[in-house]
Amino acid sequence: MSRSTHVLLTAALFLTIVTFAAYFFAGARPARGDVGGVYSNVPWFVPEQIVTITVSAEDDDGTLEIESDLDGSTLTVVNCTGVGNDQNAGECDGSGKKAVTGQGSERIRIKTDQLDDDENAELLTVTLTLIAHCNAKTKVTISGDQPGNVGPDDVTINCEPPTPTPLPTSTPVPPPSTATPQPPAAPVATITSQVQGTVIVPPSTGDAGLR
Repeated sequence: MSRSTHVLLTAALFLTIVTFAAYFFAGARPARGDVGGVYSNVPWFVPEQIVTITVSAEDDDGTLEIESDLDGSTLTVVNCTGVGNDQNAGECDGSGKKAVTGQGSERIRIKTDQLDDDENAELLTVTLTLIAHCNAKTKVTISGDQPGNVGPDDVTINCEPPTPTPLPTSTPVPPPSTATPQPPAAPVATITSQVQGTVIVPPSTGDAGLR
């Protein structure tokens, strides 16, 4: 075998090994920054109602950003779960949120690299609450994004103020009469007039005199 042929075979073998290794390790590790979805527990809500938002992402992939596009709305992280048994207490759990910034604002940032002690990409589930106000029916979009994610994932829900209840129509009532009742009129007395005249009696003696 000539020296040139030996060199070509060695190079081909090396390239084959490198290609196999790249394929193997790429398949053994999930794609980085894969935000799996953003979800809401309700399709619509009334102003000031507490809405639960869930974001499915990965740990150990830089900063996860979660944002609401409605001005004045507030996002608050409740918990981070699913990063394994070596999750660091106080970073994003019930005992603390040191890895979280922007609590109570429209945009939340979570440093996923400090959630646990390893560097393995693991499923990360973030639970948040959303509170918003609106005077008319308004669409609210909550999005989640990481450095390696191709475009943010999001969910859109509606803020709908309650319909005012119409007041019942009242029937007008006439005011009470203020006239003073009058006593019944007294009966009118009938006056009977009697005329007594002089009685003329014919004379009994024939003298035609009056008596």
